[in-house]
Amino acid sequence: MGQVFQFIRPFDVFDPPTLTILGKAYDKALASLHDYVRQPPIVRETMAIRIFELASQGECDPERLCQGALISLGSRL
Repeated sequence: MGQVFQFIRPFDVFDPPTLTILGKAYDKALASLHDYVRQPPIVRETMAIRIFELASQGECDPERLCQGALISLGSRL
């Protein structure tokens, strides 16, 4: 779950429970990709940024955050 935090921007402010949700959504989105271990950094960053954007807009459902991350790549679960 800690990998998503490397992409937090300085102006992103989330409380600890929200950070847990964001981490779980990121992990799920990443795991759903084919051969996720070999995904380039830009894929990981794109998904993380989209999750942070959605959370900044008030989204807190991990499933919708995950879907939003995958849609940002042109993919879905």
